[in-house]
Amino acid sequence: MRIKRSRYIFVLSIVYILFLDFSLLAKTDSILRVWHTENNPKTIEVLEKMAQNFTKIHPEVRVKLEAINWNNLGTKLTQAIHTKTLPDISHIQPFMGASLYNKGHLTPLNDVIESIGRDEIFEYVRDVLYFDKNNYGIPHAMGTTLIIYRKDLFYKKQLKEPKTWAEFLQMIEKLEEDRDKDGKKDFFGIDLPGGENHFMNCIFSALVSSNRGRFFDINFSPTLNEKPVLEALEFFKNLSKVALPGWTKRSYMETLRSLATDKVACVYFGSPRLINYIEELAPPEMSSPDVFAVLPDPYGPSGDIGYSQLDCENWVIFQNSKHKKQAKEFLRFFYERNNYLKYCLSVPIHLVPVLKSLCEDPEYLQNPVIDKWYSWYKHILKNIQNGTCYPITLMAEKDDILVPFILQFAESGIVKNMMIDVAIEGICPYDASMGAQAEARTLLQSLDLR
Repeated sequence: MRIKRSRYIFVLSIVYILFLDFSLLAKTDSILRVWHTENNPKTIEVLEKMAQNFTKIHPEVRVKLEAINWNNLGTKLTQAIHTKTLPDISHIQPFMGASLYNKGHLTPLNDVIESIGRDEIFEYVRDVLYFDKNNYGIPHAMGTTLIIYRKDLFYKKQLKEPKTWAEFLQMIEKLEEDRDKDGKKDFFGIDLPGGENHFMNCIFSALVSSNRGRFFDINFSPTLNEKPVLEALEFFKNLSKVALPGWTKRSYMETLRSLATDKVACVYFGSPRLINYIEELAPPEMSSPDVFAVLPDPYGPSGDIGYSQLDCENWVIFQNSKHKKQAKEFLRFFYERNNYLKYCLSVPIHLVPVLKSLCEDPEYLQNPVIDKWYSWYKHILKNIQNGTCYPITLMAEKDDILVPFILQFAESGIVKNMMIDVAIEGICPYDASMGAQAEARTLLQSLDLR
């Protein structure tokens, strides 16, 4: 009898222990899924460490990070919406905001912004995802695209800094060379990321904005056959003629490598990420802003101001998240000074802080990369302060943020196909634009925009 009772007590003890273990597991296994678009190993390392430290403070939460390629982000989000598998937190491109907001997928983040300090965040980027008196996103960092060119060759050939597209084209044509003297070019004017839909959209957005054009009118009807767009197509066709062969399959990151490895004189859609390639791949004597410098964006025949593209992917929290409270705590943790400083310095200059105080902090500015390449940093801040960088992918005016279908339009490939038709297939800009215009109207008719 005693033996049976002892066995009974033993079994109960095991069950109780297992119950305690299960309860503990349940308490510590709330998984916060976070998507981000940073591919730099140093940035990923900072984020992983940040996630671990967050769990130490909030042991009931485990942060699961996933890096998503820029070019695949829209597709991944669209698929996740259909399968109801959206993460808790994600980076999104600003052009995706209205589409996601109108479908009820986004959570207001006013309280998070207030806790960070509303006036502490640069106004120019803080309210990019501002709908109906609510902020639905917070930029993880800010920056602008850069036209990066070989300044040493520019001065060697005594060229003049271009202001217009025509002058820019003349400049890069003169920078081309036949270095082995066999009668064929082997050093080209420019490289283009024709292999990635997202970055083709980005380039064309900057061109259309710099020519006083836009992609949709105030009634949200497509305007792909209007004069500024046609002129941008003609300019892109001419750019493609001086591009490194094979550009239609090249990725954005590969174009940066082309410039760093002395294959081309310029990249139109560059970024400070190029610094890593220069430091790694260019000869030490060339690793300098005296060799690789930044040009102001030129403007088209219908424009008078050149625009770069604003780079400010936003953190958002999705409405389907079961962990909104923890998600907001994670974002607050992300912007704490020491965490955010390490994050921004993981890719100096490219990840410019959105917090005003950190942009002026000596600990940030004394970073050796920022000190060496300060002219690039200064150029980016000037663009942001002057407002000559608002155009975001397929948005050329500030009120374009309200267009509720740019995510679907961007993913369709309509703009990229139009550019390829003109540059490679030899179709005249008007005919290519009319075909794209018809495709855009068909797409919009097929969408449920309620």
